[in-house]
Amino acid sequence: MQRQMPIDIYVHPSQGDDAASGDSLAPFKTLTRALQQSRPGVIIQLSRGTYSVETGERFPLLITAGVSVLGNLPGQGQGVILTGSGRYDSPSFGPQSVTVVLQGSVELRGVTVTNPEAKGTGIWIESATPTVSGCTLSKCGREGILVTGKADPVITSCQFQDNLAGLTLVRYARGEIRNNTARLNQFGLTISDQAAPIVSNNQWIENRCGIAISGAASPIFRGNVIAQNTEDGLTVLGQATPDLGQSNDPAGNRLRDNHRFDLRNA
Repeated sequence: MQRQMPIDIYVHPSQGDDAASGDSLAPFKTLTRALQQSRPGVIIQLSRGTYSVETGERFPLLITAGVSVLGNLPGQGQGVILTGSGRYDSPSFGPQSVTVVLQGSVELRGVTVTNPEAKGTGIWIESATPTVSGCTLSKCGREGILVTGKADPVITSCQFQDNLAGLTLVRYARGEIRNNTARLNQFGLTISDQAAPIVSNNQWIENRCGIAISGAASPIFRGNVIAQNTEDGLTVLGQATPDLGQSNDPAGNRLRDNHRFDLRNA
């Protein structure tokens, strides 16, 4: 039986007060205030509600090394909604419209993230090693999560829905992408440049294109379902070399019922 970790800071967007102490009896109103008061090792518990500019949030929300933010993990973020956008100056891409930036070895669990801007990104991960678990990325103008630089995240048990791209990995990104579901996006997963994540036991279903791999990317695919996408299931472009298994190492990926091609080697 796992020992339950103590919660250090509580936040309630409708009943909290940023002048309060931030404990369970007197929660802060905004995640912005909680992050200002955080230090490595702190766990922030978010109550159900919408966290937005209207409730006092300032975007992007920067979660710094060693901090954990916890919402509704069993419900994959249902009812705990971070929605908004602010300018983030990326070292590799310049100014971006972002909802949440994860820096260092942080944890984000059980929240819903929405960026309504036309070129907005929900979660930005750059040369960091965070864990994103049990979250929902929905209605982001560009991608739900973007992973870049030399980032090495773990992204697990998340839902990607109604984004331009559910999840994008570029530059030298690595990491583990497992047990996620992406549906009703234009692109479920895009991998480019020299990114090389391990992508295992995910479902890429009912998108326009399930997975697109380009550049010199070399991801490893194991145990994925890529099905019922309205154009291609898996498209390979440029010099990309995905590992889809060998005769002595079957990958267990299932590509089926995609409208145009299950696998398109372009």
